[in-house]
Formats: sequence, C-alpha cells, structure tokens
Amino acid sequence: MVDASSLLKVRDITTAYDKTQVLFGVDLDVRAESLTCLMGHNGAGKTSLMNTIMGIMPATGGDVQFEDEIITGLSPSARVKRGLAYVPQGREGFPHLTVMENLEVVLDATSHREKSAIDDALDLFPRLVPILERPSGFLSGGQKQQLAIARALITRPKLMVLDEPTEGIQPSIILEIEKAITEINQSRGMSILLVEQYVEFAVRLADNYIVMEAGEVTKRGQTADLDAEAARGLLAV
Repeated sequence: MVDASSLLKVRDITTAYDKTQVLFGVDLDVRAESLTCLMGHNGAGKTSLMNTIMGIMPATGGDVQFEDEIITGLSPSARVKRGLAYVPQGREGFPHLTVMENLEVVLDATSHREKSAIDDALDLFPRLVPILERPSGFLSGGQKQQLAIARALITRPKLMVLDEPTEGIQPSIILEIEKAITEINQSRGMSILLVEQYVEFAVRLADNYIVMEAGEVTKRGQTADLDAEAARGLLAV
C-alpha cells in the first residue's frame, strides 16, 4: 500500500534502457523523517529506480512526486535544488582535488553557500578531518564513501538517496557509516532511501522495507516485523 502523505511518491513508474524495459509500474513511498530500505538481488532494478527518481534516467511512464510537486520532467540539478541528494555506487568525486576542495566545490554550487554546512558534515565523519588536504583519489574505499555522503549533506537535503553504502567497505567503517546514517535520520530528521544488500545493516537502520525483483516491487512492510533471518528469506530465490 502506498501512503498519500509521503515526502517522496513514486507512482506507476516505468523506465527503459533503449528499447529494453527495466522497471514495470513501480510504486514507492518515503515518509518525512523515515528511513526506507530497498532490497533485491543484483539486476532487480534498484539502481535503475534510483536513477529514475533522480532524473538521471528518464521515466517512460508514471510520475515522481516530491513534497506533492510532480518532478518527473525536471533535470537532476533541479531535483537537487528541490531537496533531493544522491550518493550513487562508485563514490564519485574529483580525485585530483583534496578532500576539502571536494567539499567546497559542492558548497559553491549550492544556493545557500553556508560554510557551516561543511562543519556539520565533518562532525559526522571525524575520520576525514586529518586528511582534508589529501587528494581524494588516494583515499581508501571507506574514506571515499564517507566523503561522498559528506558531499551530499552539504546541499542540506530533505531526502538522501544512498545506493549500497556498505559495498566493499571494511566492518569498522561500516559501523561508522551506520552511526552517521542514524544521526542523519534520527537526530537531524532527514528522510533516507537506502539501497542495501547487507541485510543485517538494513534491518537495524530502516523503518520500512521494499523488495524488488525483475523490475517490480514484490514485497513491502515494516522492518519491526522482521529479524535478519526473515529479511534474508525475503531475498531467497
């Protein structure tokens, strides 16, 4: 069931790569100040859905609404200005710029240009503070992930979309990222849509879950009704 009061509403979305359809009538809701986890095997359509929500891939049908405004036809940058932020797989940044320069580039592109946004982001990721002058191309995978989330936070979003933030990250850094996401969601009140295959991580963090298979939503519910074993069962072939 979808929720009419949601911050983000995805309604009957279809998307295609060239002539190959990859999403088939997807409905999804993220309530204000909630954390929703999207799960599914590789190739289920999760990243295609995130790219469609952010305007990177055009929808071929249906609508994306944010704060009750239809944003389906807006560019990715216009969606960011509305209050969406995206941390995709790959932890993209500017490898030849320092950590601080990566943060400043994002700040310069925002409308608010509040330097306190950088301090607020670094408060969540103190591991980055001693390496602010290091080129980001020389960071570890975990450091790059923290920097990617920090960059997104600087835009002061209302909703953050995170695609596989724990992929390839060492366990100690996963715990730091989990702590930061919890702070972002619970203390700062930011809504989060999290794509994650690390089931235990997802169940600990999320209020609600959605499972995709072959470009469709097959299951949804509240994570309070799940334990990790039951969650793994949702993804069983």
